[in-house]
Amino acid sequence: MSFFTIKKIHFVGIGGHGVSALARLALALGMEVSGSDLEDSPIVQELKTAGAKIWIGHEARRVDKKMEMVVHTSAAIENENEELKEAKKLDIPAYSYFETLGLISKERETIAVSGTNGKTTTTILLGLMLSEGGFDPLVIGGGNVQHQHGGGFRFGNGPFVVEACEAFGNFLRLEPSHLIITNIEEDHLDYYKDLGEIMAAFKKMIEKIKDGGIIVWNKDDKNSRVLFDDADVAILIKTKNLKVKNFALVHSADFFAADAVAGAEGQKFRVVEDNFEIKVPGLFNIYNALAAASTAMILKVEIKAIQNILADFKGSWRRFELLGDYKGAIIISDYGHHPAAVVGTIEAAKQKYPGQRVVTVFHPHHKWRTHFLFNDFIKAFLKSDVVILNEIWSAPGREPAEYDISSLDLVKELKKQGKEESYFGADLVQTKKILDSIIKPGDAVLIMGAGFIYKLAEKITRP
Repeated sequence: MSFFTIKKIHFVGIGGHGVSALARLALALGMEVSGSDLEDSPIVQELKTAGAKIWIGHEARRVDKKMEMVVHTSAAIENENEELKEAKKLDIPAYSYFETLGLISKERETIAVSGTNGKTTTTILLGLMLSEGGFDPLVIGGGNVQHQHGGGFRFGNGPFVVEACEAFGNFLRLEPSHLIITNIEEDHLDYYKDLGEIMAAFKKMIEKIKDGGIIVWNKDDKNSRVLFDDADVAILIKTKNLKVKNFALVHSADFFAADAVAGAEGQKFRVVEDNFEIKVPGLFNIYNALAAASTAMILKVEIKAIQNILADFKGSWRRFELLGDYKGAIIISDYGHHPAAVVGTIEAAKQKYPGQRVVTVFHPHHKWRTHFLFNDFIKAFLKSDVVILNEIWSAPGREPAEYDISSLDLVKELKKQGKEESYFGADLVQTKKILDSIIKPGDAVLIMGAGFIYKLAEKITRP
């Protein structure tokens, strides 16, 4: 089935960032678009304005036999969602978000941006660079440019730039022409048994790259180095005639960032003879910029276009997003939910606000992640001056009973290791009360997590 020839399509969970991007694509292609979601949102309202017919709540009657395809979020389960059950009854093909991305990738030159951290920002940056360079890309990222709903989507007739998430092996549904690997960390251990299985999944991803394709990878990442030292991967690269390039700030690399300087107002670095500057803080953002810029250079985007995009880039939604002031403190919203991302964001705050107290308000995402990465989370939080941990966000039906863990366990361990200013919030209401009681003018407050913690950040800065 070709996604590009559909005339009438329905989206279950249309308000999500990924599915909404597909709905925007469908609208741009002139399809008749309908959808449903559990709640209203700015994204839903924007899609309505653009021409989509959207209902709040899921009901079987929303689906009719004239629909040629139903696309749904990963959270919508076929045997439980009324609309998916109706689609099955009417023999209408139903595809998940990731399956639909796979359909699109079969018909476009596809650049898949993979890795544990940095995928969203790298995807958006590369899309902007290709657009500035005249490549007219189709872009679907897992987030937005700051302050732009839908900013992670761009309609174009050129190459398909897509965020490729390894969770549940979803990125293996893609048919990539080229692959970027930002880094490889131990994560999604509710699906993968260990790091070895994660590495095996990335090896399978390399197997899927079309002959003659390009791989761009982070040579400073130790797990990526292990992957590309693998003899089987070397054979794959040779057999498929893949062009492989790497980038780094520490190790000698094809695209080496020399003379990197970080300050409160931004960061500068040089690749070969060309100077680049980005306004967003954090060492991880130099890596994101390098990943995107290296790929753009390989694809022959003019250097000036790359420089312009990096100089103007203000960041991705919920990636070190400055929301405003609260009681004299600076409030920053961030999506980081893996220990490595927590460390990078805390360090970015210290870089941008030297000498100021950093307060980390964190909402752990899944009990299994907290269980498996407990010690790494402790090491990360020890870098913050103050830590407030909301109770863990737990997905119904996806948390095995053996992972009996609470954010309070993290707080107890932090106190045991000398971090006295560590606090536990049973819910967002209590977490806000704790923040109100300890916040000081001049604090840099990081409100972080992959769940709904961002709503607290928005509530206190946009009352």
